[in-house]
Amino acid sequence: MTLTIEARPRSPALDAAAVRRLAGTLAGWAARAAARRGRASDFGAVALCFVGPAAIARIHRQALGLPGETDVVTLAYAAAPGATAAAEIFVNPALALRRGAGRAALDLTAPERRLAWSPDHELALYIAHGFDHLAGADDAAPAGFAAMRRRELAWIRRAEGLGLVAGLFKTPGGSHV
Repeated sequence: MTLTIEARPRSPALDAAAVRRLAGTLAGWAARAAARRGRASDFGAVALCFVGPAAIARIHRQALGLPGETDVVTLAYAAAPGATAAAEIFVNPALALRRGAGRAALDLTAPERRLAWSPDHELALYIAHGFDHLAGADDAAPAGFAAMRRRELAWIRRAEGLGLVAGLFKTPGGSHV
């Protein structure tokens, strides 16, 4: 898999190195999940695109026919003959800032409360969710959503233990995406 990361205008500043480390790790775990499902585990060329609320609402409507702002949209493209597969994962960091900082303890699940939830955790959840979809997971039904959330929170706990969650949002002196 090749991974490119880009931020579009009106996206909050992120630490490029921190995002790349987390995304690479999550992609590896998602690839293993895909292989366990009997799906292709080489995602090909993946573009992780950070976009603002208006852009993600437009992508949400155009790609999925659904109205309004959302957290993440994953678009996987079949490989053309002689080419590798490709995908785009569009992530809304502005929503992660709002939700991650503003969620009351009652709004968090027990596993989220154990992680001392922050905007960095919320953004990590969105990235994990995008890769989980790329691995073939489906959250259209409540059972699928619950299974995805359990898996994604387990990934975030592992990533946090590796020091990969804190510092995703830009801090003074860090690198920009």
